[in-house]
Amino acid sequence: MRKKRSGYCGSCSSRAVVRFFHVRCGSLCFSSFQCAEMFFVLMNRLEFNTFTINSATAKFILPENSGVMTGHRYNLCINGRPSSKRIFVTVCFIMCPICTILLLNVHTPDFKQYTSSTNLSPAYNLTNTVNSPLSTKDDFPVTHPSNDETTLINLTNFQFTINHDPCKNSQPLIVGLIHSAPKNYAKRMTIRETWGNKVHGITVLFFVGMTSDLQSKLEEEDKTYGDIVQGNFVDSYRNLTYKHVMLLKWAKYHCPNVKYVLKLDDDVVVNTPAMLGFMARNMSLWGTNRVMHCSPASCRTPQRKAGLKWMVTQDEYPEKMYPAYCLGWVIIYTIDTAILLYEEAQRTPYFWIDDVHVTGIVANKVNLTYTLLNSQILRHKRLADFIKSPKATVDFLIAGPELSEADSRALWKAIVSTLT
Repeated sequence: MRKKRSGYCGSCSSRAVVRFFHVRCGSLCFSSFQCAEMFFVLMNRLEFNTFTINSATAKFILPENSGVMTGHRYNLCINGRPSSKRIFVTVCFIMCPICTILLLNVHTPDFKQYTSSTNLSPAYNLTNTVNSPLSTKDDFPVTHPSNDETTLINLTNFQFTINHDPCKNSQPLIVGLIHSAPKNYAKRMTIRETWGNKVHGITVLFFVGMTSDLQSKLEEEDKTYGDIVQGNFVDSYRNLTYKHVMLLKWAKYHCPNVKYVLKLDDDVVVNTPAMLGFMARNMSLWGTNRVMHCSPASCRTPQRKAGLKWMVTQDEYPEKMYPAYCLGWVIIYTIDTAILLYEEAQRTPYFWIDDVHVTGIVANKVNLTYTLLNSQILRHKRLADFIKSPKATVDFLIAGPELSEADSRALWKAIVSTLT
């Protein structure tokens, strides 16, 4: 029998079966990723805390020091020996049907009840909600080294060329900080006119770099809407990490009293009523500190082929696999997490793929893990079906990524129709 192709896994030092090593459970075919995801969704619904599959957890499943399974931050790895594969097949064969049965009997949170039970005004203003996790004092110290304000990783002359302080003299529950390219005016307008409108309860800011051909238009746009934050580096893919860390810097210096930072791309839609209710009540299930809630990626290899958009050279990243990390289009940070990542990023050598760098490389250094957001994401067929039939019961917080402006507006219209 031909052996399955093996590869390196991001958190394993030995040869490992690639993540989509298929395991047959009866007549169904599960992958290690799908089986793990099912397990984590179950744990989230049962209101457990943040999960990390690591060597200690693996010992609970397998004999101590067996070397059969190791993992890191939702990353499963199986040694390439046939005996190891058989053990994993056995574990998944047992766990998959058990998880399936339990999931069918675990109550799924009803996001509609979050909004209906808060007696909200049309603006969904939760600042005075009785059950809000907001505190009356800072939960952690905020330090400002003497040269930190003008430093951005390896840039020593950094400054915000356009800036705003919407959090001044307030303690908001959440701010939406959005990566945007200067040319994406239509995407920004779509957000302003749909879920990002201030009347819906989330303060939104768009983060951009410098641009020579569109700078005057950006400045005019900001004069009109007052929601752009710009740093003095060129806006490009190779500078994405500057933009991400600038976003974290802004949170530290200009909004340290916020509870949650919602980091987004400009092609997604937030189900604002559900998100505000979820933040005010359900996020406490994972605690109010050191939270990084996202859609994860694991066992991914750097693209080495010249000409590819995300091509990385050996000099830029010598390892054969990226660490497990969060896909950057949607990440929920607690403010302490944002500041912790920012301060460590200031000390970490620059790598230009921002989600790998910030939520993978940097997060590993400070021992941060993430919790799954996958079950709260609306995409593909479910998204299309919801737009067609919004009255159907579909619970979600985020939709996307890569939504067109037309789809974003249609989705928001569907969301609004469910509130009437």
